[in-house]
Amino acid sequence: MIVELLYGCGLRVSKLVNLKKQDFNFDEKLIHIKLAKGRKDMYVEIPNSIKEKLEYYSNLNNEEIFFPSSRGGKLTTVSRARSPYTLKH
Repeated sequence: MIVELLYGCGLRVSKLVNLKKQDFNFDEKLIHIKLAKGRKDMYVEIPNSIKEKLEYYSNLNNEEIFFPSSRGGKLTTVSRARSPYTLKH
């Protein structure tokens, strides 16, 4: 689901790990990205292909952070050698 969200919304890993539940508006199919490029807030559309999965996951997850780590708190970003950007090359 994380890879689908990264690819489907064009998100950077650093923005994805900081997403909170309140950033998602499933009725309007939008995600609020805070301090995006140019340090401005922006909204990205949730692809239809993952909307139901995200909404279901949101209802299961009791954390404020949308993708919490297994140890609590937010996920950490991965090194450049294993990031989604290496899949392009």
